[in-house]
Amino acid sequence: NDGLHTGENTDIVNHGLPFAVTIAQTEVSISIRGMAFFQKILLLAWSSLSAACKLMFVYTLSCLLPSGVG
Repeated sequence: NDGLHTGENTDIVNHGLPFAVTIAQTEVSISIRGMAFFQKILLLAWSSLSAACKLMFVYTLSCLLPSGVG
């Protein structure tokens, strides 16, 4: 019975692992595509902003960030 149980576990790993990897890869590619889309929207929004708005945004961002970063 114990031997059978071990065999089942190995089976689950052999079949489950590639499946999990495939799901992970799909998730990653979807999120990369999503990020690219999000970046396009951000760039469009950014380019449509006036210089004053950009300055305010950068200033606000630099205040929010820890001083060591910027």
